[in-house]
Amino acid sequence: MLSRNESSSAGINASSGLESNNFQMGLEAEAMSFLITLKKGVHSTVVSQQIQSIVRFTDLITEYPLPIIANTALLKLADVFRDCNNNFVRYWIVSVFEEVKGELLKVLNHDELIKRFSAVLGSNDPIARSLALRMFGHMADILSDRTDLHHHIEKNLLTCIEGYERESCIIAIEQICSTSKHFASQILPQLETLLSDIKTPPNAKLSLIRVLRYMHTDVNTVNRTFKLCSEVLLKTYPTTPFILVILETVTQLTQNSIFIAKDTFQLLFNIFKYESRKKVKISAINNITNLSKTLSDTYTFEFPFKVRITIIFIEFLQILKILHDSLNNSPFDSVKLAVLRLLASLSYSPFNVKRWLKYSEENNIIHIVELLLFYRNLQISDLAFEILINAARHSNESEEVIEPLLSTLLRAFCFSVTYRVSNNDNLLYVVSIYSILIEKISII
Repeated sequence: MLSRNESSSAGINASSGLESNNFQMGLEAEAMSFLITLKKGVHSTVVSQQIQSIVRFTDLITEYPLPIIANTALLKLADVFRDCNNNFVRYWIVSVFEEVKGELLKVLNHDELIKRFSAVLGSNDPIARSLALRMFGHMADILSDRTDLHHHIEKNLLTCIEGYERESCIIAIEQICSTSKHFASQILPQLETLLSDIKTPPNAKLSLIRVLRYMHTDVNTVNRTFKLCSEVLLKTYPTTPFILVILETVTQLTQNSIFIAKDTFQLLFNIFKYESRKKVKISAINNITNLSKTLSDTYTFEFPFKVRITIIFIEFLQILKILHDSLNNSPFDSVKLAVLRLLASLSYSPFNVKRWLKYSEENNIIHIVELLLFYRNLQISDLAFEILINAARHSNESEEVIEPLLSTLLRAFCFSVTYRVSNNDNLLYVVSIYSILIEKISII
């Protein structure tokens, strides 16, 4: 027999379960009522009312995140997309799918959903085909293993004539490549063909190059893609917009393929060193900064966030000389800022700082940064403070460089503090500089 307490507990649990079931049933009934209302609006002969109902499907699916509602609502919209002849209506259905694409996994029968949209890919209307391709891009999460559809999209990419249809096809390919390794490696030959074709418009080529960042499925595909970018595309398309996109793409590819990091760093540093165009130089050094943060080992030193060690893939003295010459000779503040951001990122590693101090006689990287403490551009001055404060924190008190370094920091701080305070410029940063200097001086 159950005790009185056990009986009471069982009764409470049964009551709670009943209330939960009642709430669920009430929610489903409310959602179904909402859905029926929207279905009536979708079949309206007045286009404005039809579109108003379609847009409200977003509210239905987000406010009632139930599988039965998502399944019924999305299949209904797919029916309308297939059967209607109004591309404006189709456009708004695509917009709804874009907003609720996270709910697609709740659809019970993905094949039925895909079949409805695939029917439109065979349409004679290029705008309808374009909208169907956009739709498949938003459905990328459920298309990763649909090889039949992959083949259809590849064929469309090579045969489409209209610019807007090609653009939609490239967008769909990029989104599917982000979720399907098989499709990414399969589509690469077609991308190479279009990139080498003189008939492919420049804007389309730029979009196709961006797709290459997902070609990290296997070693052969990565090497083939890197060779395509570094040996073919950079030489074939030497204009600034192309170089910027190629460098960004190679960097993003390398972030997922560490074994080509050495070649990528060498490529980026060579472009930074020999390129005269300001935008290209800044892009190269920014990509070096992003790549060094992503790929290197993690060090922490009294900071609440992760910091990264140095670029370990190419000759260190070569790096110092390139950076030293840029800080010393570049007439552009934007180039100096880009270099200092790289040094600031690397300065959080004690290992880097010790190497800078060790080789300071040959390249004077610390000395150049000291001079920038007094620079007219406060952004540059702030980064110089950040680098040298980190250098002071990571230096041993016995090192000869620490006392003159602190002396220079104090002098620069006193020189700039009046101006910073009077202009209300980054006062929290001023306080942090002051506190760190006092802390370090007290230790010495």
